[in-house]
Amino acid sequence: EKWVKKSPATSPFGRKGQAMSWDEGSRRLIMFGGSTLADTWEYNPEDDSWNNLNPGSGPSGREYHSMVYDPVDSVHIMFGGIDGGGYDDETWAYNYSSNSWTNRVPAPRPPARTQHVMTYDEINDRVILFGGISVGGGYLADTWAYDYNTNTWTNMTPTITGAPAERFLGGMAYDSHNGKTIMFGGWNTSGALGDTWEYDYATNTDRKSTRLNS
Repeated sequence: EKWVKKSPATSPFGRKGQAMSWDEGSRRLIMFGGSTLADTWEYNPEDDSWNNLNPGSGPSGREYHSMVYDPVDSVHIMFGGIDGGGYDDETWAYNYSSNSWTNRVPAPRPPARTQHVMTYDEINDRVILFGGISVGGGYLADTWAYDYNTNTWTNMTPTITGAPAERFLGGMAYDSHNGKTIMFGGWNTSGALGDTWEYDYATNTDRKSTRLNS
């Protein structure tokens, strides 16, 4: 196994803090923004090509937002980030087939934030969001779930003791075999974190892994 540097004829501008997610229907990688840019790109791994999709209208330029793909509804869900006006609390949906962005404007919704983590829970058809940095620089430890069909965010933050501490810049992915969301690491006032957490949407419980952390 090795990394292979690709050489597409055309590439997006260099940037940081962009968001990307894989579109299973079109078999394209979709990327939005970064470095307060507002462009939407697709990458086709089959022919090693980038294409600026130019949807015409959509989110403002931003960075350190999060985006995941919902294969049930064939949309990319994007939340938050920081743009020229500050921290953002918008929820956007991108449809590749129509090449269009829609501002969903759900209420209620998570507070504005940046550098949070999100993943898609395919068994429960929910986007799961955790943490980030809030307006004013505070670190967050809340858990939210988004239902695209009802356009509803629900604050799922477990009230049990032992839930994850506040953090930003962690990593989160969905374990489809076991039906759990797995989160690792991040940063808070304690510095770099090395803890592993498992979240179960069905029971709304967090469990810290002791097997993977000594």
